[in-house]
Amino acid sequence: MTTYNVSSKNTYVCEITENNVFIEDTGNVTVYGINMYNRDSSIAKLDGEHCCIEDISDNIEQVRNLREMLVEYNIYPVHLKDIVEDMLT
Repeated sequence: MTTYNVSSKNTYVCEITENNVFIEDTGNVTVYGINMYNRDSSIAKLDGEHCCIEDISDNIEQVRNLREMLVEYNIYPVHLKDIVEDMLT
């Protein structure tokens, strides 16, 4: 789990998730994703303060690099889906 501050009021958690999925013609595969949320539980449920994508890649290094970039540039969770879409296209 990695935490980072985007302002004096907002601290976010950015963690890598791991899930096993079954893909036809391939079988069981481990995929990795990102879970981002506001550390303040009273804010975390608000729109844009939480985002989880559980199946970004089966390449753990690719997901680690993504997490590092999200933290380095202080990205808000609301932008995670667009960033992942751009990364995968």
